[in-house]
Amino acid sequence: MPSDIHPPLPEFETTLVHMVLELLRAPAKYPQLVLSQPIDAQGEATPDAVRITHHYVTALQAFGYKLNDYELEQALKWFAVPFPREQANTIDPTEMNRLEALLTLCPPRAEFVAPELMQHIQPRLESLVRQRGPGDEALGGSFDIHGDNPLFDNLWALKVLTMAYERSVLHPSLMDDKQLTQWLDTLVDDHYKDKDLALALRVCYEYSGMKIRRGHKKYLDRLIRYGRDNLGVWDLRTNLQWLVNHMHTQELQIGDVAEHRDAFRDMIVSTCYVIENLMPLTRAQPQLMGTIQQAMDLWWNAISGERVAEKLLDLFPEPYDYLLILSRTVVAVCTYAGAYADKPLAERLMPHVYRTLSLQQSEQA
Repeated sequence: MPSDIHPPLPEFETTLVHMVLELLRAPAKYPQLVLSQPIDAQGEATPDAVRITHHYVTALQAFGYKLNDYELEQALKWFAVPFPREQANTIDPTEMNRLEALLTLCPPRAEFVAPELMQHIQPRLESLVRQRGPGDEALGGSFDIHGDNPLFDNLWALKVLTMAYERSVLHPSLMDDKQLTQWLDTLVDDHYKDKDLALALRVCYEYSGMKIRRGHKKYLDRLIRYGRDNLGVWDLRTNLQWLVNHMHTQELQIGDVAEHRDAFRDMIVSTCYVIENLMPLTRAQPQLMGTIQQAMDLWWNAISGERVAEKLLDLFPEPYDYLLILSRTVVAVCTYAGAYADKPLAERLMPHVYRTLSLQQSEQA
């Protein structure tokens, strides 16, 4: 394990490399969910495929894959589907995933974005900005992307709009800096789930020049308290504390998880998201680190080792759940460990990826 990654994670190199190899195999092993074949002549894919391919891309980028690497170039071509669709010209959760993925695959602070990419980004941004319902006259109402949670819809929209602004593709006629600042002033809310609160705090922190906004420290303290009280997880359902206790004592059984798989999946996904979104804030709020480390250690110790893929599959046998958890775990781990590394993890670990792959003689590998 690289010596500059601290605090240490046991079997770091072996575990992360096997997870990345699983990601690289995903298009062949799960063709219905990762870079799937289109379901119509316009290049549309199923909502599940768009979501999971977006997670797959995010995980590879977190590991250190570059925009000109083959895997990400293929993903960009896959996401670049014309808009509006024949069915509707509105942004829904599937189109939001596609738009966010396109922006993720666009260089930050880019001086020039290729026209063939802009033709897919701009119409979606225009539709998103139009989709504001009644509300505060100064802001033009909250965003509505027809999801299950209106509060998260608004947060997701503002996350994507700040991404567009950072990449210089958000035209001032759609939303200028002053308007975006007004929106972000109202973004943090007491009613968010833990993972969404962490995202809202990160969006505001990064947009504000890596500064904690006045009034936000109490929300960070709340997340620290929840993480500590729940022994290293967030968005914990009250009837699942015993599962977390079993993780701590390394007594977690597959049968225990099987009876509460959806709730357990949601808890692990939330915890990974909180780790990912709070890590950048540790530079301004070092006291976050203890709770984040506790959370990372808890999940890592449950899955680490050469059999990480088999362990995850035992816990999450459904392909959608497995790929979701695999991707978000890679993002959380790389965000956590990458903060201590002097270069992208891919540069440090790619020789080990090749070495591990060469030792695997299966046709699939």
